[in-house]
Amino acid sequence: MQVYSLQNPAVKQLMVQANDAEQAGDLDKAGGFIERALRIQPRDPQLLQHMAEIKLQKEDWQQALSFAERSYDIGPRVGEICSRNWRTISVAREHLNDANGASDAQARAAQCVNTRPKGL
Repeated sequence: MQVYSLQNPAVKQLMVQANDAEQAGDLDKAGGFIERALRIQPRDPQLLQHMAEIKLQKEDWQQALSFAERSYDIGPRVGEICSRNWRTISVAREHLNDANGASDAQARAAQCVNTRPKGL
């Protein structure tokens, strides 16, 4: 089961604006809305991961890696956010010429999938 943190209404509105800007292709504007949301909720793994994905789209590999790692450090160890963290880390490391790190991250992404405990 994926658990999401509760979001402040202002953060929700900023995320709607960020998604709209991203859909319109304005990654700088989208990143600005996410930065504002992060000032309100700096430890929200969803916000951190969304920023990592914006940085990937802008080909800012080091920043994408940093945001995804921060998201993973404080986020869930299973589910969608975990998987997105590791896929982002994998892509960033690949572009930073760390083939082994990229491969390891891709393997970690697969481990985020919810599985039933043995015996059930």
